[in-house]
Amino acid sequence: MANKSVSMYELLKEDFSLPVLHRGDVVKGRVLHVTDQEALIDLGTKSEGILPKNEFKDKELAPGDEVYVYVLTPESKKRGQVILSLSKAEAAKAWMDLKRHYSDDEVFSVNVVGHNKGGLIVDVYGLRGFIPFSHLEHGPDQKMPRPELQSTLDRMRGMDLEVKLLELNEEDDRIIVSERLAREEEEQAKREELLQDIKVGDVIPVVVKNIMPYGVVVDLHGVDSLVSETELSWDPEVTLVSFNVGDESQAKVIEIDEESGDIRLSLKQASEDPWETVKNNLKEGDSVTGTVKKITSFGVYVEISNGIEGLLPLTKLPEDKKQMVVNEEIEVRIAKLDEDKHQIDLDFPNDKK
Repeated sequence: MANKSVSMYELLKEDFSLPVLHRGDVVKGRVLHVTDQEALIDLGTKSEGILPKNEFKDKELAPGDEVYVYVLTPESKKRGQVILSLSKAEAAKAWMDLKRHYSDDEVFSVNVVGHNKGGLIVDVYGLRGFIPFSHLEHGPDQKMPRPELQSTLDRMRGMDLEVKLLELNEEDDRIIVSERLAREEEEQAKREELLQDIKVGDVIPVVVKNIMPYGVVVDLHGVDSLVSETELSWDPEVTLVSFNVGDESQAKVIEIDEESGDIRLSLKQASEDPWETVKNNLKEGDSVTGTVKKITSFGVYVEISNGIEGLLPLTKLPEDKKQMVVNEEIEVRIAKLDEDKHQIDLDFPNDKK
C-alpha cells in the first residue's frame, strides 16, 4: 500500500493550529502516564507537559484523569518540555472564583482553621482568609476571661461558615470575609417585621438551630438569635451538650437593641426562678429531704428543690454517712441560706447550729 503523502504546507498548518502556551496560563489537560517522579500531561500542544511528583504527592492521579494545570515554564526550543503546577492552578482557579463571588455579591462557604486576636482564620478554596470578630453572626464575647475565650475559639476550629466578601486583593493575598453580610439582607426584612410584634418580657416559642461553643442559636420566627450559655437553664447540670438541633422550647425576650435590632433571649427566664420558691418556702433551720447529686473531695451536693442544690461539707459528715451514693435520698437541714449569692450550706438535722 502506498503511503499517503503530506505536504510541507499541511504540516506547517497543523503545527500553527496548535495552541501556544505562556507562563501563567491555566489549561485543562489529560493524564497520559504516571511515574514515581512525575506525571505526563497531554495539553493538546506539540509537546506534553511535565507535572513533578511534589505537585501531586497528596493527590491520586491515573491515566485518563482530567486536571487543570498552571504553566510554569512554556515549551522552549532547548528543552521542548512544558513544566506544570497543580497547586498554582488551584490557587488561580480559587482567585477566579473569588472575583466572581465579589462582583456578583455571592454567598459561599469557608472553613475555620484557626484564630488570632482580631478574628478567625479561614480556609477559602485552599487560600488563607480572615473574618474579623465584628463580622461573625454570633461571635464569642471578647470580654470573657482569656482562658475561656481561648477554649471557645479552639472549639470553633473545623466549623463551616457562610460568608460574603468584604475585601479582595490578589496582589496582597488579602481575603477578608463577613458572616454578618451573608445573613443581614435576608434577615433584615424578617427582623423588622418581628420587632413590630414583640416586646421585652414576651415568652415566645423557638427552635434550636445550631449549637455554638458559647451558646445556642435559636430560630425566632425566621430570625436567628443567640441564647448565651448563662441563659440556658436554672439547673446547673443543663449545659450545651443537653441540647440538640431541632429541640423546641420557650424563650423570654430580655432585651431589644432598637438601633441594631439585636434580640436577647433567655430560655431559663421563660420559667420561674427556682430561687423564688426557696425564698417563699424555705428558711434557715428547716429540715428537708434531698437527693445526692454529686460527691466531691470537699463535700456532697444535695438537690433540695427543683434545680436548687446545697453543699453538705465533708466535715459535717459522720462516719456512718460517708458512704453515700449519687441519687440517694437523705434528710438534711438548711444551716445557712444566702439568697443574694444563691448559696445554701447544709448539715444534718441533729447537728448544732
